[in-house]
Amino acid sequence: MWSVQPLGRKIERQNWAQLLLFLYSREEKWETFGRGDPPLIESDHPLVERTNLNKTQVKSALSFLEDHELIEEDGSGFFKLTPKGFDVAHEREMKERELQSSRLIVVLTVVLAIGAISQTVVGFQSLGLPLLGLILSGSMLIVIGYAIGYLKHN
Repeated sequence: MWSVQPLGRKIERQNWAQLLLFLYSREEKWETFGRGDPPLIESDHPLVERTNLNKTQVKSALSFLEDHELIEEDGSGFFKLTPKGFDVAHEREMKERELQSSRLIVVLTVVLAIGAISQTVVGFQSLGLPLLGLILSGSMLIVIGYAIGYLKHN
């Protein structure tokens, strides 16, 4: 069966995006200190220690962010977001929150659907209609399978 990857999800996992959101979430300048001009990124650098990225990934991500004018080095060894970088980071954060809300809605909808189908199955069984109960049980499994598939791809 075909698997459809929603647009934008792969972007969320890219190193530059992870580093951009990390810089966006930090207010203390020392955490983004570059140590030198040009900034030296070693394995003990705060950006390496506080993210899940290694020094090569941090260097590459910083280069990408600077090339796209999302961050700048302020001349004293500190990285800071540009207005464009702030807007991009803010937009990505909002999209991530929307995605989390969507996941929660899917989970709650599945719980409600399971409850409704379960009540219907019990009602039909009490009326002596086991075949219909079997059909409704199957539809419950389809709903659960759809939800699991949705959550797995998002």
